[in-house]
Amino acid sequence: MAGTGDGSGSDPEQQEPGRRADRRLAGKHRFKPGTSGSAGRLDRPEEDVPAEGAETVSSEQNVIPAGPAIRSSRPGFSRPNWTRPEAYGFDPSGPVGGPLGSSSGSHRKRQGRCREEQGLLWGGFSLSAGILTYFSLPEEPSAPVLFCALFVLASWAIWRYRTRGLNLAVLLGLWFCTGFAAGSFRTAYVAAPRLEAARTLDVHGVVTEREQSSSGPRLIVDVLEAGSRGRMAPPGRQERGNVIPARIRLSIPDASTVRAGDHVRLKARLFPPSSPIRPGGYDFSFSAYFSGIGATGFTYGKPEVIGEPPSIGLRRTLEELRQALAARIRQSLSPGDPAELAVALLVGERAGLSDKAEESLRAAGLAHVLAISGLHMGLFAGGAYAAVLLILAMIEPLALRFPLHKIAAGVALLAASFYLLLSGASVSTQRAFIMISLVFLGILTSRRGLTLHSVALAGIALLLVRPEQLFHPGFQMSFASVICLVAVYSQWTDSRLRKLAGGERAEMRNLPLRLVLTPLFWLFGVLATTAIAGLATGIIGAHHFGRIASYGMIGNLLGMPLVSLIIMPMGVLALALMPLGLSALPLFAMEKGLSMLLAVASFTQSLEDGRGSVVPPGASATLFLTSGLFWLLLARGRWRWISPGLIAVGLAFLVIERPADVQIADSGATVAARDREGSLRISSARASFAGEMWLQAEGVSPDLLKSRKMAADQAACDETGCVYRAYPPGNAEDRRNWAGLGLALFGLGSAAEQGAVDKLELEQVVIGKNSETESREERVRALLVALPRTVEALELDCRLADVVVTDLDVPADCAASFVIGGKDRKDLGALSFWLETPFLGKTEALSGADGGERDRIEDGLEGDGLTGVLQGDASENSGGSKAPQRTVISAWRGAKTRPPRPWHQ
Repeated sequence: MAGTGDGSGSDPEQQEPGRRADRRLAGKHRFKPGTSGSAGRLDRPEEDVPAEGAETVSSEQNVIPAGPAIRSSRPGFSRPNWTRPEAYGFDPSGPVGGPLGSSSGSHRKRQGRCREEQGLLWGGFSLSAGILTYFSLPEEPSAPVLFCALFVLASWAIWRYRTRGLNLAVLLGLWFCTGFAAGSFRTAYVAAPRLEAARTLDVHGVVTEREQSSSGPRLIVDVLEAGSRGRMAPPGRQERGNVIPARIRLSIPDASTVRAGDHVRLKARLFPPSSPIRPGGYDFSFSAYFSGIGATGFTYGKPEVIGEPPSIGLRRTLEELRQALAARIRQSLSPGDPAELAVALLVGERAGLSDKAEESLRAAGLAHVLAISGLHMGLFAGGAYAAVLLILAMIEPLALRFPLHKIAAGVALLAASFYLLLSGASVSTQRAFIMISLVFLGILTSRRGLTLHSVALAGIALLLVRPEQLFHPGFQMSFASVICLVAVYSQWTDSRLRKLAGGERAEMRNLPLRLVLTPLFWLFGVLATTAIAGLATGIIGAHHFGRIASYGMIGNLLGMPLVSLIIMPMGVLALALMPLGLSALPLFAMEKGLSMLLAVASFTQSLEDGRGSVVPPGASATLFLTSGLFWLLLARGRWRWISPGLIAVGLAFLVIERPADVQIADSGATVAARDREGSLRISSARASFAGEMWLQAEGVSPDLLKSRKMAADQAACDETGCVYRAYPPGNAEDRRNWAGLGLALFGLGSAAEQGAVDKLELEQVVIGKNSETESREERVRALLVALPRTVEALELDCRLADVVVTDLDVPADCAASFVIGGKDRKDLGALSFWLETPFLGKTEALSGADGGERDRIEDGLEGDGLTGVLQGDASENSGGSKAPQRTVISAWRGAKTRPPRPWHQ
């Protein structure tokens, strides 16, 4: 109809003014042939110029008529914007643009926005793959070769860029090479002297950091000079070959008052950074290398403070501020876990929190509140933004003359920076700071803040500066949860369900109906957030810690409203009012909320009843399962069907992988091996980090360490060495509660009975022998593992044992089936063995030594000490019966590679 003003009529004057203005604006900027605006410009090739009058699609997916050919300053090429989807090969107007799916039909605008947000994220994934590849290499790549390869690649990329442009494969390849190079350069940059053997040294240095651990205070000291017997020298390799480290970490007495910035003189017992307890396990030497720590140890007495540096510095100022705030909070609240939890949330100091409270929060799936992340940073900076905006809006002259939202954004950015420094700048806090800074910078520059785009920028920034953070559990769990949450809620904003919740439908305009459905949608959002974050972090947490919050859904449903509505708002208000002396009331309200949170955690932990331990998934299974989850949530269209394949490969690795059957520590002082029932037993019942990590790999709670000590018939030791009897896992190896594991990942059930080794009822089974056990003793021959300390013991073990592991040099004629000794023992570090029992005929003997001698010592562990082990007199197998199955090594691994990487040297 003409004259309606809606653009439907034929009269151009009756169309809406916005479109007329757009046409006039477009006409003003068109170049006309022969005008001065086009002088000196080269014509673009015909294939790059749309035909006059054809339709083109802008970055906002609005169809506009193309004007005359716009000439470019460079023939055949236009400079890409690396943050736009077109730079990664995704055509917003094409039918299929890669893994981000189709943009045809009514979904074109939504798919274009999806590509714009995800383009840089896939570059971040490729960067991470390059970093992972570098750190997974068995040996350090040659620096000259790497430099030449990168130079050739960069030259080719520049040539390709100037001639044909860069497509998706080339861009992702460049990101991959950037990650590989970042890892190599970072490794070379942080190289520092490292102690090679235990020494006692007199040290003169500067305290750079004081930290509180569960075992007491610790210092990070930059060494100025060190030595013994009055001969001091600066850090580095000395003339006699000894090494003085440049930075050390020391445990000090609780009564010591040393602070960051003090010059100290002390005497310390130093040790090289410990290598991994087991292959694939936690590697402190890796963390110490990239922190510049060349030795760890303890001091003899309190360090002597001999002076302070000329300038105190920012680090000491912040440390003193944190300590003052922590003391103020503790004075205002009653002593106990609520006060310590308040200090952890506001200042980032978690050392005062009891192990019981921390375990309760972890079992309830609420341990993430201890990590200062997006929730804490959002409430702190968002509260500052809202407060400043409200105060300025009440002043009429300012409100009419200045952009108040930009002023508030600037103040909020400063508040976020202050909170970053105050809280200790952990990985999750850095990620949250970068993301919220991008939001406020978007307000300052009048640009829209991108969600997944911001996550990608934060991750890339952190990885380029410190590539080793890719392997930190905090980095992995933080970014995995945020990526999954943002991806899901990006789809939620475009869903019909969200439109229904927002009242865009006619039936939702009814106020009573909205009052009923709004709480339901809020509950659905909390459940969805908990399930998504629990699934994303559950896989990674199980890999690193061997635990899953079985009832995390219940814990988060009851606890997170307390954190969001009471605890953090009151904490932020307390920090704001503390300079005015008015923080008592907010801290009191915060304390009550924290008491309720700990009660919720305790209740949820009682539901779990200690059944949250699982057999940790291996690195391959974790990688494929996490990649499949990311692909499922990020990909669009038919590309999403790749996700089930990735998840299937991860599940296959999960089924194939199993814990090792024999574990030998780096020093050889502690050994773990399976007994006749297939249960892993530890050679010592004393609390040790090695024993706890080995039980964690079995999916067994460290609380059962004392009950896992080897029996007298499985181990024997004297001054010459030790001999252990090891068995394969047995028939119960593959009994897994897959349904319980799946429910536990979503926080809806127990993961108990994840494997035979983590069944709590196993402790009762081991008390006595049953007929099945005795039958297995007759069918399976144990593997004898010897760790000799003397030459005489080594000679005997070479004849009688199956496996010999020793620091001594082993002669070439040693008859043992498997031998690791001398330099190889030092280079490999901790060892893990996997055993199996292939069936043998009735006359077949064990290889590597005389079969009769092996038969005579098979039951020798019941004898008197080590002599009884090696000279026991067991009954011979009858001639007509089958020989027992021989236990052999099916696979083995060392914790270090040969040649060693720089962090293991």
